[in-house]
Parts: sequence; C-alpha cells; structure tokens
Amino acid sequence: MTSSSPRGKTNDGHVFYYLLEPCTPDNDFSGELQASGGEVPDQLRRLKECLEHAAQTSSDISSIMSAGENILYAAYQVLVDGVQVENYKEVLKPSVESCRGVLRGYVFTRGFIFDDETCSPCYHFTQRSGLQLLLDNFKQELDDTDLSKSIQILDDHLDGLKDYGPYYPFNSRDERDKIRPRGVPNTHTWWLDESEFAMRPW
Repeated sequence: MTSSSPRGKTNDGHVFYYLLEPCTPDNDFSGELQASGGEVPDQLRRLKECLEHAAQTSSDISSIMSAGENILYAAYQVLVDGVQVENYKEVLKPSVESCRGVLRGYVFTRGFIFDDETCSPCYHFTQRSGLQLLLDNFKQELDDTDLSKSIQILDDHLDGLKDYGPYYPFNSRDERDKIRPRGVPNTHTWWLDESEFAMRPW
C-alpha cells in the first residue's frame, strides 16, 4: 500500500483520500451480472471487480488494506449514486462471502490503528458508509462475530472524530467535510447532519 492516496471528491464536493489500484480479476463475470438484471451499472461492475480481486489477494497486511479500501470505496459509490443492488444480490453474494476475511482484517486494522492525522474525516466516514451498504444487503454473508466487534471499535473512533472541534488537524479543510452527503441515509450517524452542524459553537 502506498504511503499516500490520491485526492478525490464525492459527487457533491466532499474531499476524501483513497487508494484505487486496478482490479484485474482472471474471470470475466460480465455475462453473469448481465443475466441477473439487464444492463449492469458501472458502479456494480466496479464493486464486483474489487470483490473478485480481493478474493485472490495475498494475506499480507498491505494487500488486505488495499483490497478492503477498494471494496468499501466501490460500495460507497454504489450507495451515493443510488444504484439498486437488489437485482444483483444472488450474483454478488458468493463474492461478498469470499471477502469476509479480507473485510474482517481491514476493519480490525482500521479500528486498532485508527489514523486521524493523515486521513480526513470524510475518508473514514466514506469507508464506513461503504461497509454499511454491504452489511445492509449481505447480512448472512457478513455474519461474523469478530467483524461485528471490530465494527464497534471502529464506530467508537468515528463518534470521537465526528465530535472533534477546531483543533482537529484537518479543520482548515472545513468542518463541513463531515456533513452527510446526498444519497447517504440518515441512519449513517457517523456523519453530521445539517442541523447538528448548525448547532456547533465553532
């Protein structure tokens, strides 16, 4: 995993940092997805690519972190672009299940070594929302006690990150970076909503 990730923005201008290495799985699954629900949205194709790539990744921590990051960013794009997963669940389920170990390792490491100095709040919140999309759509495939415990640890960090004041090193980027983007459900409470932001004293 490289030491720094390229800067990007969400559709409504939120700034985040992420690593997206090319996903080049051996299997061509276009026909498989096509048969499930007509024309395949690019966002779902990308998610499937990242899942397939992660299933083939090595077990070293750098590979796990890169693969997990890719999966959750791809899932986040599915979420914010309003792409419906329902028609493709049966095709995606085996790929999600095969990546449970990668996601377990990724979330555990993110929670255990929480980086709130070199990564922006939006980066962390974006990753968590991508994870939630997978949890909401693939409960059985991601039913894992260790993963659930790691998510709780990560969420505790995110609660603190959400409440940081002006001393936070990324404050110069604007506290609005923490506001929930369009397309993200209000159940994703690690983001600030507009009313919470308006009540802040700084």
